[in-house]
Amino acid sequence: MDGLVSRPTSLSLAELQALPSQSQITMHTCMQGWTGIAKWTGVRVSDLLAQAGQIDPEGQWVMFESFGKAQHMHDGRPVEPYYTCLPLSLALEEDTILTWGRNDAPLSPMFGAPLRLRCESGHGYKMVKWVRSVTVIRDYCEVGDGMGGTREDSGYQDVDARI
Repeated sequence: MDGLVSRPTSLSLAELQALPSQSQITMHTCMQGWTGIAKWTGVRVSDLLAQAGQIDPEGQWVMFESFGKAQHMHDGRPVEPYYTCLPLSLALEEDTILTWGRNDAPLSPMFGAPLRLRCESGHGYKMVKWVRSVTVIRDYCEVGDGMGGTREDSGYQDVDARI
């Protein structure tokens, strides 16, 4: 975790799993029309960010970057690392978690292992798989193409993914 925080921090998966965790049974809603219900276990993003100290008042967005890359870019350019940005207020909601478990089993790579973002009030494209970093930023316009995430930069979705 880095960016506009007072104490940039790096945690191993074991250290994350030692933090207080929660499980929640929720419905995943995809923009393509399908849904799925699963039990997700992980750490609240709010608890994770607390490990990085104070958030600078200018920090209004949280960017989650993936080890993975976008499937394709609509304008034909090379694929880029997948990322998304959430408003700080949404990232701090109780049910926004970084998960390492699904249905009482370790999260599989297919579902985003080692860590997957779950933001239950949003559509699936905001729920980054294979999370590698969490960064507090001023504004999503400062990263990528300035649209709020890989899907948004590609022209497929809007930054506001609220259901």
